[in-house]
Amino acid sequence: MLRSGKGTKRNIPVDICFLLDTTQSMQSALYAMINKVSDLSFDLRINNRHADIKYGAVVFRDPVDWMPPPPSSPVDAETNKLIKESRKRQLMDIGLWDEELENLKEFYSKHVDKSKYPEDQNVAIEFFPKIEKIIDELMKVECGGGNDDPEDWNGAIRCALNMNWRENSKKCIIIISDANAHGKRFCGYDNHNDEEDKLIEAVEKLAEKQCYIIGISVMKRDKGCLKTLQEMKDIYETKNGKCFIIEEFKPIYDENFFGEDNWPQDVFDEFMSTIRKSMSRLDNVDI
Repeated sequence: MLRSGKGTKRNIPVDICFLLDTTQSMQSALYAMINKVSDLSFDLRINNRHADIKYGAVVFRDPVDWMPPPPSSPVDAETNKLIKESRKRQLMDIGLWDEELENLKEFYSKHVDKSKYPEDQNVAIEFFPKIEKIIDELMKVECGGGNDDPEDWNGAIRCALNMNWRENSKKCIIIISDANAHGKRFCGYDNHNDEEDKLIEAVEKLAEKQCYIIGISVMKRDKGCLKTLQEMKDIYETKNGKCFIIEEFKPIYDENFFGEDNWPQDVFDEFMSTIRKSMSRLDNVDI
């Protein structure tokens, strides 16, 4: 597990990369990262006093299946406005309206940069010593795309492999998704099976680089990305990778009031607690 050391000299390089599924159904998970990941960074610095930590991220979509969305109309905008107003009234009636959280979401939405983070591309956010830099970039991302269930895991991992990892760093990748990868082996049915061998090769490279892997399956009405993570772990361990941990996260809240992808604050907290718990289970990362 990650361990604290004596003294305060930070001389052990640690690179932590978040691979974030940012297709349509992952907006709440992204908000949770923006809202809470600085707490995780604080814990890591306090508990690992020898670690020189840098943070990076890959926001991944599904360019394999991407299609331009239909143009929106004034009717769509008005319908969405009415839905939001109705939701607010319902939550206020039962005392669950969170004005501060809703204001934060509104604040985040004003920073979206669709040119820098388009729906049809996977984009890397290179490593930086301050987590605030990563948060600033994630605020520019709006979840979208993902026209079928499987997503572009192969593209995401290859994007991560090409980032500016330090040669002698301890490398950790945290993958967060609610959908499996392309390829029958990874999703359970025929779906862009030409992607299968590419993903196998990418996972083998993670093992060769001795990356520590944490996979978090966000489970809503199904098992999320568990099949993909389990298959990846088998491949990774066959190649003698360091450590591959799989964690399940099932957001529990009343969808009738909050909506399918509108997590309340306590679910944000539970989500980040799951990431913390996963990181505490890492083997042989002595810092």
